[in-house]
Amino acid sequence: MTTEIMKQNIINSILDLEADNPYKKQLLEIMENHDKGKLTDIESYLLINDILVKYDSNVLIPKEQKAIEETRKSETEKTYGLSPNVTIFNPEDATEVAVKTKTEIGQIFIKGRKELIRTIGVENLNMKDREGNLITDLQKISKGKRKGEADEIINQYYDIQNRPDLKQYAIQIADIFEIPHYIEKEDGRGKNGFYIENIKPIMIYYLLQKDENVIYTSVEELACFVGLVTKNYKKISLKELAEINPRFTAAMLNQFYYRCKPELESVIFRVLDSLQDEYKTLNYYRNYCISINNGDCHTSTKNEDIIIRQTERKVLKEFNAKRILTIFQRKQQKKFYDRVCEQINETYGFNWVRYKKQIQIFADNEALQEIMNALTNEDMIHKKKEISSRFARRIMNRTKNEYDRTNKKADEVETKWVQEQLKQPEIKELAQLGFDYEDDFREMFQSFSDEYRYHDNYLDVQNRLISIMIGEPEMDSKNDIPELKGIM
Repeated sequence: MTTEIMKQNIINSILDLEADNPYKKQLLEIMENHDKGKLTDIESYLLINDILVKYDSNVLIPKEQKAIEETRKSETEKTYGLSPNVTIFNPEDATEVAVKTKTEIGQIFIKGRKELIRTIGVENLNMKDREGNLITDLQKISKGKRKGEADEIINQYYDIQNRPDLKQYAIQIADIFEIPHYIEKEDGRGKNGFYIENIKPIMIYYLLQKDENVIYTSVEELACFVGLVTKNYKKISLKELAEINPRFTAAMLNQFYYRCKPELESVIFRVLDSLQDEYKTLNYYRNYCISINNGDCHTSTKNEDIIIRQTERKVLKEFNAKRILTIFQRKQQKKFYDRVCEQINETYGFNWVRYKKQIQIFADNEALQEIMNALTNEDMIHKKKEISSRFARRIMNRTKNEYDRTNKKADEVETKWVQEQLKQPEIKELAQLGFDYEDDFREMFQSFSDEYRYHDNYLDVQNRLISIMIGEPEMDSKNDIPELKGIM
C-alpha cells in the first residue's frame, strides 16, 4: 500500500465520521491547515494519528484502524529510521551492543519498558539473582527492587520519554547516548550516595532562588551552580588557555569536554530524577530551544526532539564522521549544526536558524520549600568544595582509564606488527647483529602503525585542564568554587 493510498484512506475515514463525532472538527481543522500549507505531510500525519489512536473500538471501524496503524508504521519508519552505522563505545558491554543494534531513535514501545527490555534481551542487562546466576526471565525483574535496578541500567543508555498520549504506559526512545552514562559506584554515604546527598540541597536552593514555576536551564548552568565545574567551564576561550599552556589545543579541549559531558549529565539528571520521582517536587523534560528566522524562539515538541537527534545522526554520516567529537576536532561544529537546520528545513518545511539543548523544569516551590534544609553560606561552600574535589577525581580516573585502554590496544597492535617485521630477512639480520628494537627501530616501526595512541604528556595536559575547569582533587581554599584568578 503506497503512502498516497494510505493518506486517502485516512481522509476518507475522517469524512465518513458522523457529524456529531467529537473528534471530527479537530481532524477537519488539521486537514484544512495542511491544504493551506501551514502543516507539512508528516506534521499532519502525526497530529491525525495522535488523535485517532485515542479512539476506542466503538468509534473507529476496523478499516479505519488498519489504515491508521499502517500509516503510523510507514511514517515512523520513513521519518525516524535509524541508520545502521552506530558507534559502539565499548564492544565488551553487552548491554550497549544490544541497545545500539536492536533498537532505534524514535522507536515507540506501546507496552512500555517491559516491551523495550524484551526487545533488548533480558540476558543483555547482565543482572544476577542471589545465587549469581544470569537472569533471563523478564518476570523476575518486573517488580520490586529488581525493576528499579533494570530501569537504572536502561537509563544509562537511553533518553526515554513517556507517551501517555498514545497509551498509558507507552514510551519512546528520544535518544541513544553515544557514550553510555555509566553510574559511578557510590561510597555508601547516605541512602542515595555522595552526589545526590550533597547536590540535592544546593539544587533545591537554586530552584527556589529562581522563584518561578517554569524554569529553563541547562546541564552546564546547573553543574556550575552546584559546584561540579568552575565558572571557566565552556566560558574560557581557547586563546586564553593557549596563553596559559600552548599544549591546550582545540583537540585537547574538545576531548576534555567530550569526556565530561556524559559524566555531568549522569550526575545532574540523577539528582533531578530524585527530586521528580522520589520527592515529587518537580517535573523536568530534556528538549531544545529553537530559534526561527523571524527572531522568535520556542521550546521543542517531542516530535521535534526526535527529528533533531535523528537528523544529527544523518548529517554525521554526510560529514563522514561517527562521533560529534570528530566534528569538533575538525572545527566543523558551526557548519555541522547549520547543515542539520538546513536539512530539517528542507525535509519538514520548517524555518529554523539554530537550536540548543535545554532542561525545562516545572517546579512545585511549596513542595521544594518543605524539603529544603537550612544551609549556611559555609555549608554551601563546604559542600561545593567536596563535590568539586570528588568530580575532579572522577574525570581524572576516567581519563587515565581511557589512556591506558587506548595505549594498551596500540601496544598490542604494534607488537604484532613488529613481530611481522622482524621476520623480514634484512630486519632479522640487523637484529641478529645486535641492533635493538627499543633503541634503534621503535621510532621507525611506530611510524608505520595507524593505531591511535595518546602522547606521553597527555595525562599531564588533561589534568591541568581539569584543575582549571573543575578544580583540584584536594582544595584548601576557603573561597567559593576554585577558579584560577586573572583568567576570566
